[in-house]
Amino acid sequence: MASTTEKGSEVNLPLDGGRLNALTGILCDGMFSYADEEKATQIIAECRKVCDGIKDAELSQVLQTKYVSNHTPFFWVIANLPQSERSKPQRTIPPLLTELLKICGDLLDETQNDIVQGLFVNSDDPLYQLIRPRLPSFATPPPKRFFQAESDQTEYSVSIPTAPQQSYFELTFSIPRFYDRIIIDKEVSYHFVAIGSLWRFAAIATPEASESAWHFELAETYSSKELPTSHQYKSTIEAKITWPIDTSPSKAVYIPPTLQHPVSRDTGVRVETTYSTIPNSTIVDLKHRALSKLYAHPLISQSNRALTGVITVHKSVIEPALKKNLTLGLFSAK
Repeated sequence: MASTTEKGSEVNLPLDGGRLNALTGILCDGMFSYADEEKATQIIAECRKVCDGIKDAELSQVLQTKYVSNHTPFFWVIANLPQSERSKPQRTIPPLLTELLKICGDLLDETQNDIVQGLFVNSDDPLYQLIRPRLPSFATPPPKRFFQAESDQTEYSVSIPTAPQQSYFELTFSIPRFYDRIIIDKEVSYHFVAIGSLWRFAAIATPEASESAWHFELAETYSSKELPTSHQYKSTIEAKITWPIDTSPSKAVYIPPTLQHPVSRDTGVRVETTYSTIPNSTIVDLKHRALSKLYAHPLISQSNRALTGVITVHKSVIEPALKKNLTLGLFSAK
């Protein structure tokens, strides 16, 4: 039967208006309030009663239609997840979202996009990592890696010190057996959600270098915002490698004098880039030659040879008038 979405477009759904309203009313208990496992089970059972006589494939069609304020039920379950759930140290997929995913199986591209938009509302990277396998249009499966032991697992954490709508975030990382991975896997990468965009952070071998070397790369791969053609983005990226806890002289590693910046704590680098289209990627080279050339270094001399650090990103929009002033300032500088 034909139903009309709130944008006015007509779609053919297997439910008449009365049953669709009843289904929506039941789902509201999970879209606008948090449904624990018991409540989620109850909601799905009541939905199936309303949808008696239609198959799961038809129910999936309804659930993947943007008929609730121009979004699917998936969006609202994710966007309205309370802070008390989002702040738990050990995250799990919300029970109602789990049930919806079971019913729908492979998701339509539009549904995957709506889910990603829901994740952007609170920059919910932990949930993105949990459901990433269900979003093949927005997250390619991670390649098989050589290092699979529990002690070799990489650790990442995204933090947004201000409100999610602000364009600033920090990505902390710890990568065990770092040089080993660069040599064998050629790269270490992490896809994540922050400030209304999907990002990809990577440490990559530099094949064209005259000697073994590596660099960071940060890419903004997808954004929820459309930038006016006259505007540009500006991102300021700061990468800093942090020192291990034990930096006593007895633990230090010799670095040939010809390769040293002498070993100091100044291992950071700052890069500014402007761009008008997404995806966009920026190469971030460390200035510390000994560290970027795979030579032994105190920073990665602990037992599992982990590289730890933080990437900080400030993103802003440059408006046409500001671009003009910046250009005039450059030409008038003496």
